[in-house]
Amino acid sequence: MLIPPSRRIFKSPSLSGMRIFLFLTLLGFFISLARPASFPQPVGYVNDFAGVIDDESKKKMEEIIKFIEEKTGAEIAVVTIKTLEGESIEMFANKLFQQWGIGKKGKDNGVLILISLKEKKIRIEVGYGLEDILPDGLCGEIIRKDNGAFSKSGEIRTCTPSCYL
Repeated sequence: MLIPPSRRIFKSPSLSGMRIFLFLTLLGFFISLARPASFPQPVGYVNDFAGVIDDESKKKMEEIIKFIEEKTGAEIAVVTIKTLEGESIEMFANKLFQQWGIGKKGKDNGVLILISLKEKKIRIEVGYGLEDILPDGLCGEIIRKDNGAFSKSGEIRTCTPSCYL
């Protein structure tokens, strides 16, 4: 049955305008997701872009990570940054994890430990190949058990991130 134009709930011009608006909105969203974020290149296992890890701690962490990689094949990257620049830590970590290609190809056995100073946030991003060993709940517990990597004054504690390894 054909409904006369005067009785239609959505008239075609406004419906067509809504479709165009929805299309442009979705297009912008997907373009923003596809645009690669510009991250610095990794400089090793420990990437202290915030400048908070002393040389001795960095050396010790790199030795531990290298040992873990030799024994298990898992790749671990520790990254400190000054700020997330308005992005959620989950999204930032995921993009960094993907762009750097942490973990062996085909095994997806990488781990990223990301610490953002300004936002006082920590994220442990785990590749699919290690999710049975390091599920999200355990990663959250590891972060909480440390009683927070940041002191009450907001300064990063000296044990972090080596206390995660």
